[in-house]
Amino acid sequence: MRIHINKDGLFCAVTIMFVFATIIVDIFRKLGSGEGIESIRNIIYIFCFLFVIYHIYTERRTKLDIIFFLFFFPLQAFITLLITPEIAPIFSFFILYYFSRDFVGYYLFSRLDDIEILKKNKWLMLVVALSYSIMVMLQGFRTDSYMLSSYNLIIPTCILLLYGMKEFRFIYLLGGGISCLTILLYGARGALFCVGIGVLFYLVRSILKGRVTVKQVIIIACISVGLIFVMINFYAILGKIYEVTGSRTVKLILTGNIVSSYGRAEMYSAFRAEIKEAPLKYRGILADRVLAARMMNQTISRGTYAHNIVYEILYEYGVVLGVPILLFIFYCVGTCIYKVIKKQNDDLYILLVSIFPAGFCSLFFSGSYLNTHYFWMLLGLTYNVLKGNFSKV
Repeated sequence: MRIHINKDGLFCAVTIMFVFATIIVDIFRKLGSGEGIESIRNIIYIFCFLFVIYHIYTERRTKLDIIFFLFFFPLQAFITLLITPEIAPIFSFFILYYFSRDFVGYYLFSRLDDIEILKKNKWLMLVVALSYSIMVMLQGFRTDSYMLSSYNLIIPTCILLLYGMKEFRFIYLLGGGISCLTILLYGARGALFCVGIGVLFYLVRSILKGRVTVKQVIIIACISVGLIFVMINFYAILGKIYEVTGSRTVKLILTGNIVSSYGRAEMYSAFRAEIKEAPLKYRGILADRVLAARMMNQTISRGTYAHNIVYEILYEYGVVLGVPILLFIFYCVGTCIYKVIKKQNDDLYILLVSIFPAGFCSLFFSGSYLNTHYFWMLLGLTYNVLKGNFSKV
């Protein structure tokens, strides 16, 4: 007796589980299930990893990109460990994170063939985003989790807002608006910027293509009126909000520090100096953690990194290798966006611009490409598009 598995349906289910994994784990954390958090997290990611291995096996042919990603970065990490033994405290974490999240994210989106996967799960996103937002609001601002909470909300917030505008569905606009408000009040300014980038990309494309409908004009007009009212009463409104919520982002705006780098300028300066001093030096991946930790007066940990993908890659690989790598990444992502725009398929475009801010834009001021799985999801989707797998769309 054979067991028949709907591989395509299971693939989509695992992909959605992977996209929501960080939110699911954080929901359990906020519910107070601290003792079982690691077990829940490990079960989710181990299941996704095992599915990817199963999927690779059923494909019968392992393509070059899979071989490259399976061996190139782990091998580099071992080389770096020999060159810079100081990275030892984070080495095992990187290996585990890379295979369970970076590689899995790349594989799922590089082999994805259902461009409507997020569209079909809008209601699920609405429920999860609203539930999560309410939990964040009830918990209030917390310095130990505001970054995680806000960056978790970027993709579902973009999906809800963009499909809300596309389909003129108030429920999605409301859900996306509440998530966006949660990021503003209890999250990081970078996450709010990323959501803004996603919305801006969608609006600009709609306007340039002349595809703005009457309903969208009404939405934009209502939002504009609301923004004008907010701008007129800007500081009074923010003052009241801060009294109620104690929001970090609101405080930064009121004190005029919203664009403050909070130590990043000094860190960037240190990286520039090191790169200029030895522009040809190959230091290896994770090597930036050592300099970042020194600049932050901390021990080397998963939270010490360059906070900028340009400095991170140039410092790790040197100028000779780093510049071509950066140009290659920019070229591939830019070409992917261009090809998706030419296809004029709203679902594929929304899929891309919902992942693009969290997976690319955020890396210029927060996060590391080595521990931001959204970046690897974007790489996978880029590979998918450039290979022409959506050519029939």
